[in-house]
Amino acid sequence: MIVVLTPCAPSEWRAEGRLLGRVELSVSAEAPERLEQWAAVLKSLPVARIYHGPDELATRTARELGKRSRISVRKLAGLAAVDVGLWAGLSDADLENRFESTYHELLESPFHVTAPQGENLGEAADRLEAALRRATRGLREDEAVAVVLRPLALSLLRQRLTGAEETRVWESLGEADEPVIVEIQPAAAARRAKS
Repeated sequence: MIVVLTPCAPSEWRAEGRLLGRVELSVSAEAPERLEQWAAVLKSLPVARIYHGPDELATRTARELGKRSRISVRKLAGLAAVDVGLWAGLSDADLENRFESTYHELLESPFHVTAPQGENLGEAADRLEAALRRATRGLREDEAVAVVLRPLALSLLRQRLTGAEETRVWESLGEADEPVIVEIQPAAAARRAKS
């Protein structure tokens, strides 16, 4: 089965390299062009549905992609953006300066980090993976789904689905600007989730 991890439409904060968290943001001027490109990617694959979290940015992105690609859209609460608490709006440099020891742990072992007044990243990854697993039950192996996510959620879920090194989670935030196509085995995903 193919999962297309699709970023939310570009926003000003994203362009500035700031953590989005769950802050509601408007899309940037370049969004329509990017969404047209991403819709073409989705149309080229056997995407059965586009899933998205409950926030306005993900909802707007998914609806626009669905309209452009003629693919049905569905909201899933489990795909909510990662709650980064007091880190929302901070750049990578700000985060390193204000939370130095935590920042180094983010680079080395991100699933053990909890944002102040926010969510533990390991638990967030579990939540995102469980939501995707529930959503894709009953899907045929030749079908695909797209999942619209904010950058940190996309990076966490990408790591879980690909088995990439945990240390790549924070680094891959900068790579969350284009859809990522991941091929997974449904049976393997279910076994991994049970363990």
